Amino acid sequence: MISPRQTPFHGLENGIHLPYNLAQYCIYRSIDFHTSTSEHCLGEPAALTMDTPHFYTIQTPSGLKSGSVVSKANLKDMIYTIPSELNDYIIDFLHDDPKSLSSCSTTCRAWLPASRYHLFYRIVLTSPKIIASFRELAGDAKAIGTLVRELHLSTTDSKPVEQQELSPKENAAIFNNAFSSLIALETLQLTSLIIGAALQSNLVFHFRSVTRLTLHYCHFPTFGSFVQLFRSFPNVKTLALRGVSWEDSHHLTSAPINDARTCKLESLSLGRDMDYSILSEWILAENIHAELEYFSCSPYSEEDTAMLSSLVEAFDSSLKHFEIDWYSSARLKEIILPPSFKFGEGENLQSLELKIPIFDGQRLPWVTSLLSCISASALQSIVFEIRVLGNLDAIDWESIDNILANPRFRHLQNVRLNVLIWRTATIVAEDLETLFRRLLPRLDSMNILMFSGGRRT
Repeated sequence: MISPRQTPFHGLENGIHLPYNLAQYCIYRSIDFHTSTSEHCLGEPAALTMDTPHFYTIQTPSGLKSGSVVSKANLKDMIYTIPSELNDYIIDFLHDDPKSLSSCSTTCRAWLPASRYHLFYRIVLTSPKIIASFRELAGDAKAIGTLVRELHLSTTDSKPVEQQELSPKENAAIFNNAFSSLIALETLQLTSLIIGAALQSNLVFHFRSVTRLTLHYCHFPTFGSFVQLFRSFPNVKTLALRGVSWEDSHHLTSAPINDARTCKLESLSLGRDMDYSILSEWILAENIHAELEYFSCSPYSEEDTAMLSSLVEAFDSSLKHFEIDWYSSARLKEIILPPSFKFGEGENLQSLELKIPIFDGQRLPWVTSLLSCISASALQSIVFEIRVLGNLDAIDWESIDNILANPRFRHLQNVRLNVLIWRTATIVAEDLETLFRRLLPRLDSMNILMFSGGRRT
């Protein structure tokens, strides 16, 4: 990797060390590398050898003496011949490598914009102290705030959640100054926070441009304050909730809803550890689901699933992707789909994903029941993500084979099985693909089965 202030194109023994795409470009354009002892053109004889995941060595002709280096003058000319868009394209490959991006940002001015774009695309602030540090940084380099597209605000404090007030009034100015520069924010994630009045007012004031909102294990004084926070982001299209709680379940039903300003969600994810009853009632009352295309839910009990029934029916007209992760108690020996759960017509449903943990001694008739009640007029893809801690016989594979081979699933193009087998599973040591082809013979004959997975040791 490039180290700070190190020229990325430095001489190696019988070769030149530089990024792979740039190496290919140099060979293609036959760029001349001038050394202190001789001159060589990188053409037919040149070869690439991997040094790291991102950098390669161009092996030059054998006549190059050991220890030769590229002359600075010709190195400068070579850098200038590389189009700026190619520089940016190479740096894009490092988008998830902050250390290398930091090095690239100090290499030369031409590499700074692309490096900084990826470095500050997503930032994580975990305490008022770190927020204050970011405020100082953004104050010194005002353009940094405009680069931030994703903000993750959380706390790493070990105190109980009721004591983790991240935004006391005395720190309101710090929050205000830190957030004021984030004018292009698109994604906001709040994790393990008490959403007090000071923090909520700052979020509402600065982040109205947010289109993706995620709340994980955040605590509100009332359910009404949660509703108020949501209504403050009129441009939100994606909402993900998990472990959201409140002291008082009072719903501000008396508060007027301006339909012109109420957002219409395209994607909704409801995770575990929440009151599905109140949330379902609110979602339907708020009428934010009319344009919903993606819905993901993680019920824990049959009661949770029953509460979701009204939502699934309401989403029926627009829903294109449905995902359910039913992670129930290992103590339950049988998990049944509630009779009230109905999917409706589902004319636009194109993909279905079932995440299924299998505990030892369990039976899961809910899987076949769900497939039986789904309309398949437009369904093209089904994914089974199975975590096997018990026995695969928990699922009635013969019934699944018969259901999915039915002509009403005529548009089905692929059935993918992603299987992770834990060491506690009581399953015969057999090739997974062979096993499932034997369990699903009719689907196998249709050539739509796809496999991935393995054993967890």
